[in-house]
Amino acid sequence: MSIPYVIRHWADRDLPVVDPGGGDPRDEIAGVYGLRYRITGSRDVLYRPGSQAQIRLHGFNPGWWERAATRRRREYAGSTLDTPHWTEHESRAHQLTQEAGWEPAGLLSPLLRRIRATAGDGPCNGTSVWFNEVALRLETTYGPACAQLTALLCKGPTTLGWTVQRQTCFCLSEHAEGCSINFTAPGEPPIHYTNLRWGARFTEKNHQRQLSELNARALLI
Repeated sequence: MSIPYVIRHWADRDLPVVDPGGGDPRDEIAGVYGLRYRITGSRDVLYRPGSQAQIRLHGFNPGWWERAATRRRREYAGSTLDTPHWTEHESRAHQLTQEAGWEPAGLLSPLLRRIRATAGDGPCNGTSVWFNEVALRLETTYGPACAQLTALLCKGPTTLGWTVQRQTCFCLSEHAEGCSINFTAPGEPPIHYTNLRWGARFTEKNHQRQLSELNARALLI
């Protein structure tokens, strides 16, 4: 049986592989520095050694993730998955990243704890978060309505205290391809949010067919 495409996709992009060549360590590691995983019952747990934080993945067969990780080990000699601690290369890359201010922990930590709230009721949900040295980028696919998201992030005692600086909302339009909001957070870089909707370009039926084709092409291990 094939591994579903989406499981392979995320394993290939998250699990670290080191290819040292004497340059900047940040350019010689694919994946997330220091990321490791373990399977606990029916869940895959992602963590960094020495950190109490963890991400629990569930809702799919945990054997799929294990097979994707095994495939990555076989294809890349620099896989760090069998190293229980940070490798020296990973530690140095992480240190340089922090010194450059490219990991705004004050923004990412509370945001990632609320990441499920960025899912909407569309046919395909996805959320990506990254920092581009200038701003935090938060991108969703078929995310929640703008009013719901701003209420979550800006108002009330349990929110993040962000402020909306600029907003372009097309939530009520059936043909627009998405919305965008620029937030500010006290003492932090700006946050640029976009919510993409593919309905203007793909019908739901066609999109599901494309995902099925990608899954069918996933390689057997």
